[in-house]
Amino acid sequence: MEPQDILQDAVFVLLYGGVIMLSVAAALYLLLRRSNAIAPEVTSPLRLRRWAAAFLLACALSHVLWMLWIYYPTPTVFLIACGIDLLLLFPTIAGILLSMLQDKHRPVWPIFVTLVPVLVLFAMSILRGQVALSTTLSISVIVLYALMLLYIYFAVRRYGRWLRDNYADLEHKEVWQSLLILALFLLFFVMYDSTSGGNRLLVYLLQIDCIIIVVLLLWRVETLQQLALESGFHSYSTFSATFKQNMGTTVTAWMRSTEN
Repeated sequence: MEPQDILQDAVFVLLYGGVIMLSVAAALYLLLRRSNAIAPEVTSPLRLRRWAAAFLLACALSHVLWMLWIYYPTPTVFLIACGIDLLLLFPTIAGILLSMLQDKHRPVWPIFVTLVPVLVLFAMSILRGQVALSTTLSISVIVLYALMLLYIYFAVRRYGRWLRDNYADLEHKEVWQSLLILALFLLFFVMYDSTSGGNRLLVYLLQIDCIIIVVLLLWRVETLQQLALESGFHSYSTFSATFKQNMGTTVTAWMRSTEN
């Protein structure tokens, strides 16, 4: 399928434009609204709201760039779109996933550092005006994404152990919801990478996946309680460490002992 052929599909064009508008509207909602509409009693982590909004805006910009490529299907436009996607989507996805883990503050700057070699390859390809390095770029992006998701998977496991020691009633819910978000982003990446072949069904499925991610992100942001507020400590790990140091036991063990 040629890139311009998809423009003849009125349903797809409406769906594509709808995804852009939905992403922008959801991002503005997260940035401008301080209270939650879904769960008014919950105070969401501000860091998570900002990263989620940044990802949604990056998705909207990505859609605009790929529409530009459909109108001007040149190697240069293709590489620019891929490079900007890499620069914006990777860090924002990592920011969302790491912000959901409240056992400690995990910085996102290492993601930017790992992107430098790949972005250099993109710049070299753009300057040459060709996609000669496309295979190397694809392999590099896949490896980076796999490493990022692998790291976050083990971080979620560690987060589960931390919840078990300090917020046992939240452990199961928090862990499976974090893994669900992780799985959706993995599905997003697989379909995003597969649509380069021009399969119309996959292009449709990618838009549906984007809609699901928007809805699920809004729900996740609005229902995730900022645990630091419950303890009165600024850091997520300070309260549990201080309690254990002063009491000689974890919060969960202390709560169980008081019930007996």
